[in-house]
Amino acid sequence: MQETLSRGMNIYYRGYVIHEDIRSLYYTIYGMRPERQEMASTGTSRQAMEWVDRLIAEQGPPSLMVWSSLFTGTPLSAMTSL
Repeated sequence: MQETLSRGMNIYYRGYVIHEDIRSLYYTIYGMRPERQEMASTGTSRQAMEWVDRLIAEQGPPSLMVWSSLFTGTPLSAMTSL
């Protein structure tokens, strides 16, 4: 993911970023931290949220063991060695 996204709003939803590329026409969904890779594109923010919900329903929520690394950027391996 680019360090700075182009102009537009970011929606943080269930650990994913939904970036507004063209208002009400085109949204890009980026994955969870730390990589935040581009995952999909949709036409509306609602469709993007529904896409994220489907993905979580298929894969299940992330393990509680990784939550701290999602928000701090510290790898899980470094946290367990403390």
